[in-house]
Order: sequence, then structure tokens, then C-alpha cells
Amino acid sequence: MLFGLCLLAFGQLTFPSAIKGEPNQFITVQPSSCLGLEVQYYPLDGITVFPGGLLVDRKITVVLAPRPGSYRLLAYTSVDNKPTPPTVVTIEVGGGAPLPVPPNPPEPMPPQPSPDITADQLYIDLQSILGGLSEPNQKQHLAKLAGVFERGSRLTGVATVGQLYNEVRKISAASLPNDVLRVARNRIGETVKQKIGDVADSPVDPKKYGETFARISAILNKLAGE
Repeated sequence: MLFGLCLLAFGQLTFPSAIKGEPNQFITVQPSSCLGLEVQYYPLDGITVFPGGLLVDRKITVVLAPRPGSYRLLAYTSVDNKPTPPTVVTIEVGGGAPLPVPPNPPEPMPPQPSPDITADQLYIDLQSILGGLSEPNQKQHLAKLAGVFERGSRLTGVATVGQLYNEVRKISAASLPNDVLRVARNRIGETVKQKIGDVADSPVDPKKYGETFARISAILNKLAGE
């Protein structure tokens, strides 16, 4: 008797092991057996369930899934005015293998204003140094030195601090004489050592030397134009 009651309860509401469909297409969900007059459906995952009142057959429903994956519905009916145990319905969309949902990309940061070059300590020191010098073609040499650092900021394929400095020296030697702007170069060298380091076999960060050299180039261009 007890075994028969268990069978009766088991057969009150059943569904196929998996109901299959495609993304963004209507998928009909229909029980294999149902002793009740109506079935209620509730989504457990991100799937859309049509309102039951819009369908003629109150035992079925229609669902819509936006992307491939395995989705679940919770279904139950009522027999003799008593709700049946809930049944989990599996719906496989587009093969059923769930695809990872990419996280929402972070909102782009608004462009940050560049720090005022004239407030940079290097600019202040160089302005003072250059004001006390009277080298011939000083502004032209400043512009050429700015070009050296601008090219240095775009260097690629260097792995160590020593390699980086060697490449910058080559660019500098091809651009202007070694004996010009010596005091100014020494002051720039202090900033470079502070930002990038002076241990020849240390690994170098392209982002760091790129930003440092670009900043120095901007300062030199500003001074060359004054």
C-alpha cells in the first residue's frame, strides 16, 4: 500500500530529463505526466517564463533564454487541493554547456589633467640652471635633447636598466654634442636615476621609463620655447 502511494506521488508531475532549445527562440515546456489541472512555473536561473494566463493549456509554458546554457524551472501542481512536491525542470539551450558571462567592463576613467609642468621640481631647477648659462644655440640644443628623450620614451626590446641607458646614449650621441648642456644633463640624470634606478642588470619597466622620458621631453620642449 505504502509503495503504491509513493508511485502515485511520483507520477503526479513529471517532465523529460531535459528539454532542449536554442537561444532567443520560444521553447515549449510540457510535462510528461500531470494529475493536476494547472502547473505553476518559477525560473531559478536567468530565463524568461511566459505568464500562464496567456496560454490556453495551463499545464504548459513557454520560455525564452538569451544565451546558451543549462537553465532550471521549479514546477508544481495541485492534486485534490493539495500542492505536489516541487519538480526541477532542466532546459538545455544551445547544447546546454553554460557559457561564462563576462563581467561588466569597468567604466572608463575620465581623462586626468596632466600635472602642471612648471610646478615640476625638475622644470624649476632646469630653469634656474639655464638662466645662469649663456651657451650658444642653447634653445636649439634643448629642443634636440627633448627629442632624445621623446625617442627614448618609445624604445622597445630593452630588458634591463643598462640596456635602456645604452640605447638612450646612442640616440643622444647622434643628436647633439656631448659637451653641451652638461649641468642641465647632470640634473636630468638625477631624476632619471631616482625614477628608474642605476643598477645595470635590474629589469626595467617600459611603462615607467616611457612616462619618465616623456615628462622630461615635455619639460625640455617647454624650456626651449621660452
